[in-house]
Amino acid sequence: MQDEVLPERPCTPRKRLQLAQEEDRKTSRKFTRETSIRDFSTSFVGSMLQTAVGANRGS
Repeated sequence: MQDEVLPERPCTPRKRLQLAQEEDRKTSRKFTRETSIRDFSTSFVGSMLQTAVGANRGS
């Protein structure tokens, strides 16, 4: 009777583990992409600021 309470739950632990691993893979890939974008924009803005500061200091 308890199994009928959670029908959306996968039947076997192996299936549940597989779904969890797939979800982890998706989220980690997304996280890696967001991190690389953030790192790129940070370094880009940093180099722009250095260029601007250098130009101001020269004049």
